Amino acid sequence: MRTLFAIVRKELGGYFRHPLGYLFLVVFLGVSYFFFFRSVLFTNTADMRPLFDLLPWYLLFLVPAATMRLLAEEKKSGTWEVALTQPIRDWEYLAGKWLAASLFLTVGLLITLSIPASLSLIGNFDAGIVTAQYIGGIFLIFSLASAGIFASSLSKSQIISFLSGIAIIFGFILIGQEIVLVGMPSAVRTLVSRISVAAHYQQFARGVIDLRDVLYFASFIFSFLALAYWRIQAGRLSPKRPLARRLKAGTAIIIVISLLGNMAVQAAIFRIDLSEKKQFTLSPATQRILKELPDIVRITVYQSQDLPPEIIPFSRDARDLVSDFKTNARGNITVAYKDPTKDEETAREAQELGIPSVQFNVLRKNEFEVKQGYFGIVVEYADKKEVIPFVQNTANLEYQLIGFIRKLTRDTLPTVALLSGYGSENSSYSAFRQELSKQYSVQTLTLDEENTEIGGDIATIIITAISQELPDSVISALVDFIRQGNSVLLLADRALVSAQFLSASSNPSNAHEIASPFGISVEENTAYDLQSNEQVTFGGGFVNYILPYPFWIRSIPNPDHPATQGLETVILPWPSTISVANGENGEEEIIELLQTTQLSGTQSNFPFSVAPDQQFNPDPSSLARLSLAV
Repeated sequence: MRTLFAIVRKELGGYFRHPLGYLFLVVFLGVSYFFFFRSVLFTNTADMRPLFDLLPWYLLFLVPAATMRLLAEEKKSGTWEVALTQPIRDWEYLAGKWLAASLFLTVGLLITLSIPASLSLIGNFDAGIVTAQYIGGIFLIFSLASAGIFASSLSKSQIISFLSGIAIIFGFILIGQEIVLVGMPSAVRTLVSRISVAAHYQQFARGVIDLRDVLYFASFIFSFLALAYWRIQAGRLSPKRPLARRLKAGTAIIIVISLLGNMAVQAAIFRIDLSEKKQFTLSPATQRILKELPDIVRITVYQSQDLPPEIIPFSRDARDLVSDFKTNARGNITVAYKDPTKDEETAREAQELGIPSVQFNVLRKNEFEVKQGYFGIVVEYADKKEVIPFVQNTANLEYQLIGFIRKLTRDTLPTVALLSGYGSENSSYSAFRQELSKQYSVQTLTLDEENTEIGGDIATIIITAISQELPDSVISALVDFIRQGNSVLLLADRALVSAQFLSASSNPSNAHEIASPFGISVEENTAYDLQSNEQVTFGGGFVNYILPYPFWIRSIPNPDHPATQGLETVILPWPSTISVANGENGEEEIIELLQTTQLSGTQSNFPFSVAPDQQFNPDPSSLARLSLAV
């Protein structure tokens, strides 16, 4: 080991004693910082993904440049044979050079820690995700450096070694891209995806350290170092000697074992979720529901192998999630996988369950071909079932599946009522009702001066889009309903906005008075946010402008409350602000859910223009952080 450390120290010092070493770091950091801050300033989010998404492409050139001389230069100068005749084990000689190059490149990556350190002063980084991203970046560097060492062993010319390194690394990055996967047969595409560096690296970028990805990078390193070791020994042995043949066979065996080992662990699930909110770990509520299942729940995944490339990454996430459900359910969940493209009976079964075939384009021999694909999930309990027709994203798949399971295994569903009348009929509830019906029994509630009775089976009332005055008796009935321990979701607007004339006028509705006894006041204004807002297209004819629109606020959710936990933002068009005081009983606990940034103000001189091309010139002292939901 002392010899190994001596080689590492010598080679690593060589990078920092030569101006080229500093040039490599300056170029890497300059390019990284430029593209990162360009992306951050455009999206206005504190996220390290822009850096790590492009890291493989930065290393595509940096790794071959840093490794091309390590073996090629010694071959050319003749010090290769001298070094190998010294009392140094060949593997120490090889590993020392690989470690030195990897550590040099890792130093460059770690210098970028200045980005999250500085931006954390003005934004909130998920420290766990950033940690996983840097761990993934280090794995990527050590892996690609092993490929660079192998490329350096191929020739005495540093230029040839450099170009060979680029070709090898480019191949392992490119094979995971959509442009390569499109048009491949399903079996080949699955194998190619597993070989790709990008597919395994992306899991780290999300904040997850998965055993399968760690083993992939380990096998990648061992395979290329084995090839480099073979190249070193091949230069010393005659090809006809038995030792040379055994060397080739041993190298091939190492590579085959690495490939078989990767395939063997694909079914294993062991991962560490470093994200702050454990985004890739089943929530405690999900685990509790699964452990309390009264009987067997059947989950069937209908998935065809020939899926669009953009859907393939979700397949692994879905399988892992379903497997987690099965593990936590103590035997009360069964899982089956079926491919409707294999036989007509399975296809007919999928169609009857509500999982249609989806058309997508496949590129074959420079021609687009329309293919049929399936990727749906059915959850069944007794004679009841719920269906996800096509899984397009797995971000909320846990919520969807556990929601279905909760609904199917409940004896009765809680009832949610939507208050009708008073102008609310002008709004469409169809999509809202459909989403609510996944978890609740949804009905319409009609209240007026003569009828203020609220059914005892109603647990929650939703009040929204009220543009007319409510009778005092209706307001009193709703206040009493809340005081009895029930829930009301009140979406109260103090302004009516005309999309045709782009003007805001005062809303005659008094629905906001429902919240007044509890210390909550909805102010008669419209809020705007100069820092966090949506962009809208404005103009007409041949010229359109994309402008920031402060009246459509990208609000900041409370990360500590279950109702808003995990949300990145909630867009609120033309909202009114909320102020809080002591309620009539003085015992209410009021929790803020959504708020603006500190560069926000209000307009209350109704009517006023809400046109997107107007200039905002508020008094800076009037701007503050405002509350939009409690």
